[in-house]
Amino acid sequence: MSTDGGGVFKSSNAGASWATANNGLSNLIVRNVLVSPDFAVDQTVFAHTYVGIFRSSNGGASWTLVAPGYAFRCWPSRPTSPRTTACMRA
Repeated sequence: MSTDGGGVFKSSNAGASWATANNGLSNLIVRNVLVSPDFAVDQTVFAHTYVGIFRSSNGGASWTLVAPGYAFRCWPSRPTSPRTTACMRA
């Protein structure tokens, strides 16, 4: 789940409780979160911020900026592997 200034929140118990998952995010205004269709295998999540696109390869435990400067001009399309950051223009 994303918020306007709170970063990313994660639930590991079907939404009964939520905790922040912002380790490595340099901008907490997260507009979109995209979960890999193979999440159960690759644990990949993308977060789209004003700074760019961040990727987590560990289910949101930590984040790495993988596409700086994409700020709302671009959003990852369906990821096919943890190493891809293909984008489609919005």
